[in-house]
Amino acid sequence: MFKKVLIAVVAVAVGLGAIRFAAGRKAGCCGTEQVSLKQRIKNGWQWLVGHTPRQGQEDPLVSAQKEIEKLRGSVADLDKEDDLYFDKVAGQQIEAQERKEKLKKDQERLDTLKARITDLRVLIEDGKKSDLQKVSYKGIDYTHGNLQKQLTVDYDSYKPLKGSVESQVTYLLSLEANLAQNKEKLEGLKKRRLDMLTQLQKLEKEVAELKEIKASQGVVVDDGKYGKAQQSINALKKKLAVEREKLKLKGGQGKGPVEQAEESRDREAQRKREMDAEFGPTRAAVNNK
Repeated sequence: MFKKVLIAVVAVAVGLGAIRFAAGRKAGCCGTEQVSLKQRIKNGWQWLVGHTPRQGQEDPLVSAQKEIEKLRGSVADLDKEDDLYFDKVAGQQIEAQERKEKLKKDQERLDTLKARITDLRVLIEDGKKSDLQKVSYKGIDYTHGNLQKQLTVDYDSYKPLKGSVESQVTYLLSLEANLAQNKEKLEGLKKRRLDMLTQLQKLEKEVAELKEIKASQGVVVDDGKYGKAQQSINALKKKLAVEREKLKLKGGQGKGPVEQAEESRDREAQRKREMDAEFGPTRAAVNNK
């Protein structure tokens, strides 16, 4: 059972190390700043070794609970940091809308200039081929000189505006692509935070279960007094058995004085017969005959 508990504790430690690795990454709007993988693995291994159960060290389950609480704080900090990223992305969203509106206006202005330049060029060219002093444009008569001046003004405005519109289109495409990427990142960060909180909840539950298992193993019924009492009973039994055997040897166990006297007399008579047979009868016995 201890081996299973130890394996489970190590599993909790590995899980915490994985979350520490994930929480250590800082995702920004325009990229991801990450501590080197080699250093993260080294740090995770040192944490795991430092929390391996050893005599005199803090209970690894207590250490794991503290680490879980610490990581909850780290995840909460990540949530606060992400609020800054939401602000930046919201700013990008507003900028994209404003630039779209400006681009729309500039594009409309550019289209107007392009159309008028095209018309004026045709009118001016046709005017050169005719003897007319004035040319009509949208219901109003203009001299060739005035049309040429307007054409020059329009083209001087059209040329830089066209370059500006092209630049705006390029920038807006880049901004929208970056905005879409950042929105996706923010959604991913939110999912990662929720996933880490779920992992921490599972680890916290596992730590609680391991504490219960460990606590149940620590409850031991002390039967030492029962053992001592049984030893005393066994000793008393042995003492009585010895006394019983001693009484048997003495021949007095369970017999009254009459029986004991008769048995004593018989033993004495048997002993005398044996001695007479061995050594011969005594003088008193011979004289009595």
